[in-house]
Amino acid sequence: MDSKAEENRNQRLVSPPCFVNPDLDKIHNPDCQKQPSSCRCSDKTAWIWASSSVPVESIRWGMWILFLEKKNVDKIWSEIVALLSKNELGNVAKVSTKKRRDNKHFICLYTYDFKDVPDVFRVLVTLWRMNHIENDFLKYVTEVHDVEEAVNGAGIPMYISPHAVIYEKKESIKMHHVLDIGPDSKVCLVAELRRNSVSEDKIKFYNPPTNIQITSSVSRPCKYDELFDREDEFHESLCNKQPSTCYCENVDWIWTNQLVRVKSIHSGKWLLFPDRENVDQIWEKVKILVAANRLGNIAKVSKGETGNEHVLCVYTQNFEDVQDVFRVLVTLRRNRLHNTFMNYKTDEATLQGVYKTDEAAKRAGFDSTEKLKPGQRVSMYFSPPSPTVSTGATEFIQLFLNNIEPEFKRGLVAELRKEPHDIEDNIIFYNPPKILQPSDRSSGFVPKSY
Repeated sequence: MDSKAEENRNQRLVSPPCFVNPDLDKIHNPDCQKQPSSCRCSDKTAWIWASSSVPVESIRWGMWILFLEKKNVDKIWSEIVALLSKNELGNVAKVSTKKRRDNKHFICLYTYDFKDVPDVFRVLVTLWRMNHIENDFLKYVTEVHDVEEAVNGAGIPMYISPHAVIYEKKESIKMHHVLDIGPDSKVCLVAELRRNSVSEDKIKFYNPPTNIQITSSVSRPCKYDELFDREDEFHESLCNKQPSTCYCENVDWIWTNQLVRVKSIHSGKWLLFPDRENVDQIWEKVKILVAANRLGNIAKVSKGETGNEHVLCVYTQNFEDVQDVFRVLVTLRRNRLHNTFMNYKTDEATLQGVYKTDEAAKRAGFDSTEKLKPGQRVSMYFSPPSPTVSTGATEFIQLFLNNIEPEFKRGLVAELRKEPHDIEDNIIFYNPPKILQPSDRSSGFVPKSY
């Protein structure tokens, strides 16, 4: 086989079809509606395909990848099929018929040439303008960057786009190129669109790409009115969007987000469990503190359910940043948002299906909880109630680390003491963690050994 024939053969192997073969539909069961949420043909095919009306041969194909909740995937897929038929996206798209372990479907939207930056950006703008894309950012991959790894959350994409700001008729959409893969990797701006309420779209392409920071490394204060809820449009028209009274079927959580997005490294959250009588008041305090940059830049609370207890999550961007995790804990304690034991759980543990009980795991969409080793705990950190009676301190806040190997011990990593005569806080961080003994009980809480 000559080199030209070999090149053509390789292109056919890695390229998606330039238009969808009608025979692909015949793979589905006769009664299948070909909707991703209800398709049960995963034993025959993992995908539902769609294509534009005009076939376009792929040169160097790539794809934007979306991750979607089951409740939204049919609606968004239908919109994508309609946009494809009008040639407003790329040439081909596919949606998974089987959910991932985190209960999400994914959609791949192909473009014909990943080096055609204006075309890749055109498709991106169309996606963000659909308005209800759930992803915090979008990524674009090619076969060179391993599509399978990208779908499973690993690997490095070719392009990325942070969540578009579409606010009061203002738009800001950006696309970045990941360059120099390796220890010296950089993320550079290659295209952006800006528009205000009176102007036309202003699109600018950067060649060579501009090396800028795409997200803030620290959060910053914002106005209360600038906070937004990523599920706002799914509320029913008469809903007052208060956690105690929201029963909207298509809403999972009520959110509060700062407009400035902070790049999450290893995200996690403090878990609060307010009762229905107090949840609205506590949620309002949390929103005010998020706007004032006293917590992280994101929080969410569960809507009204049959039980009397709500779940409220206050996020931090990096669970390895003990000082930041402790800073948020101190704010929660000082504002009396939770006075009993508090636990901090990583998002990594949540996505892996780590819960205390199988029942809790099933409510989150898993078949059962991941089994832990004897002595291992679900949460990464915990904080006991302030033992001011035993210590005599005006204020005393402790942070413990769970699962210290090899015996899964619990150690003190931070504490704040403020005596009646103190003007400033006395804060100590322990590295390595301090394993407390029963004789240390006068110094505060001592975890039980198991």
